[in-house]
Amino acid sequence: MEIIKQRITRINYYDLFGLFLLITENKIIIQNFILGIHSMKGTLKMANNIIGIIKFSSNKKLDNGSTPFEDLKKGNIFFNDPSLFSKNAKLGPGQKAVEGSVKSTIIKDWTNHQIVNNNSFETPKGFIFNKSSKIIQIVSTFKSSPFLGYKNNINLNSLSKYYNANLSNEYDLFLSPVDYYQNAYYDKSKKKLITDYLIKNAQISYGKDSTCKISCFATIKRKDIINGHLKKQYIDDISEIAEDRNWVYINFSDFLKELRKINFKGNHGIVTYYQDIYPLTQSEISFNPNKIFFFKPNKYQNQHEYRLVIGGPNKSYKNPYGKILHLNWKSKIQYSNIEKNNLESLSELRF
Repeated sequence: MEIIKQRITRINYYDLFGLFLLITENKIIIQNFILGIHSMKGTLKMANNIIGIIKFSSNKKLDNGSTPFEDLKKGNIFFNDPSLFSKNAKLGPGQKAVEGSVKSTIIKDWTNHQIVNNNSFETPKGFIFNKSSKIIQIVSTFKSSPFLGYKNNINLNSLSKYYNANLSNEYDLFLSPVDYYQNAYYDKSKKKLITDYLIKNAQISYGKDSTCKISCFATIKRKDIINGHLKKQYIDDISEIAEDRNWVYINFSDFLKELRKINFKGNHGIVTYYQDIYPLTQSEISFNPNKIFFFKPNKYQNQHEYRLVIGGPNKSYKNPYGKILHLNWKSKIQYSNIEKNNLESLSELRF
């Protein structure tokens, strides 16, 4: 009987793998699948250390007389456009961040070069996602050239403005240069001084048809707790994003159960903070473009962030929730006392 079971198991695995190969017929997609599995394993390993999550919310009254904090306690989780975190002047410094910012001189396989008047420019690639099958198309050359009309002098400021103004209309996802650095050298064969213009800082963005929204939390891990209370270092870390806002806490296992109950249609996970080199390749982003919202520069690591992401880079990625996702968590949460200082009440939270 055991032998029969083993044979059935083998047939099932082989049939499934054969079906997978038949459907994809593409080595890149298979590679992306493997990359996704490895990434998922790493995320699950880190998620095992999470005890709970906190979400901060304002207690200032809205036009309807309620407050965002009261709505949050009822299980109404608000989602924002990713660009809000860089454009909203009302946000404090702890909440501000340029989503998709790449402060790195090495961006792996994202860029290509365009030659203009013996000068070499590192230019980004735009991404277009097929509206029906969502198979990635990587575009190496732009539909319209920002270099037309230039003779000898290249105005780098104008170049950056061109990218920011036009790429949003042309691509679902793109890497937009913010500024360049110059590397000049003498080419003996051409007997000319050649200048390489290399991307110094850039921003990864979705285009104008994006349906993407995000909601942000702070994770609490085992290492953040001592004697049943939050460590002072942790409270100091998140004080900048907490500001004067109230908070709601839920055990991580309960939070995941609530997401499963509603069959959450989106991406969720911890944010990974990187030091120097932007970690995502084109292949990884083609597997799941929303991955760009789960990687941030190391300067944001004190945010201890966990995110929910809905929608995607174009209208074929549906957002079934709009701006508010409802979770039935009222009986499972703890929350701050509005009569006390928010950080003081965090120190009283027990685990």
